[in-house]
Amino acid sequence: MDRNTGLGQPSIEGAEQKLRDGETRFHLMADSIPQIVWITDAAGNNEFLNRQWYLYTGAPLQPAGAGSDIVAQYVHPDDFAPTMEAWDAAARDGRTFITEQRVRNAAGEYRWFLVRAEPYRDPESGEIVRWFGTSTDVHDVKQTQAALLRRELRYRTLFNSMDEGFCTIEVLFDDDGKPVDYRFCEVNATFVQQTGLEQAEGKRMRELVPGHESHWFDIYGKVARTGEPVRFENEAKALGRWYDVYAFRIDDAGSNEVAILFKDITERKRHEQELQRTSRSKD
Repeated sequence: MDRNTGLGQPSIEGAEQKLRDGETRFHLMADSIPQIVWITDAAGNNEFLNRQWYLYTGAPLQPAGAGSDIVAQYVHPDDFAPTMEAWDAAARDGRTFITEQRVRNAAGEYRWFLVRAEPYRDPESGEIVRWFGTSTDVHDVKQTQAALLRRELRYRTLFNSMDEGFCTIEVLFDDDGKPVDYRFCEVNATFVQQTGLEQAEGKRMRELVPGHESHWFDIYGKVARTGEPVRFENEAKALGRWYDVYAFRIDDAGSNEVAILFKDITERKRHEQELQRTSRSKD
């Protein structure tokens, strides 16, 4: 009996040693990656936080308490409720937990993190027994996105408050490199008033105005090819209007996109023509 126990003992000790070795390797791996790594039990109670968490937050080692306690302590107050709602939904449905939240660092500053966790299920029962999660610093990306959004808002505000018509076009060339048409990429609010063309975005000029004169395509094609801006006045007979136009290429060489700032000067031209007729009749 003792001999059997003695024979079995090394196997148990070996299994325990393998388990300890596996935990050590996991901790070494988790502590070596730049992300915050964390593990909770099925109820959300913390079981593990890697070294990056402590370095970032300055928190004491081995914090105790439920996951919600740590969230309340380190997550921005405005992000607490959305975080817990996302967690409750993920736990209820057994799906991936994902959210964005601001986490306070050791200096008392908040940075944005993308937080994601996957449930681990018991192989036999299928019940969730653990959550394995990561928290990735995305603050700089969020700041860049916010800056771009602000710029886009300013651009759109200016874009749609201009008195002049404005549009961007893609000049279309045939196989011989001759400009034969252009497609409207975007137009501002004044565009319709200045041209009479509605819902032009995504459509070609010849599709909207089949009789549009070819010299317009030639001018914009040259701007697209050379990158040299141009300012001119010309008549669009098919539209029954005269325009004062400034056109310039968008982006670098190889781009066929041209921006056009224009103003309807038809009334001025008619007045000039009337003055010319009056002057000739007097002569």
